[in-house]
Amino acid sequence: MPAAPGYALRGELLYRNAGGFYVGPTFDVIDERYADFANTYKVDDYQLLGLRGGYTTERWEVFAQVDNLLDTEYVSALSVRDIALPDEEILSPGAPLSFYAGFRYQL
Repeated sequence: MPAAPGYALRGELLYRNAGGFYVGPTFDVIDERYADFANTYKVDDYQLLGLRGGYTTERWEVFAQVDNLLDTEYVSALSVRDIALPDEEILSPGAPLSFYAGFRYQL
């Protein structure tokens, strides 16, 4: 099936302590896939590494996350064609190295 990788693994390994602090790596491992129904236009696999951390209490949380820590170039989305040609503009690049931070409050 085009655009569907053979496998997609996404996850994180977090260390959490009793005081509310947490930190750990995140990862994405996406297999190669095709951009056409004829299975002639192959899109490469990719692996991403990130880092997530924060501090949480019963009512609020402050957090930060770095995605694509190694600034890997990859295809995040594609348009499927019956037969895709190499010069067609059907691929969308993935996000570069990105940083997010935030605050949550629960009533």
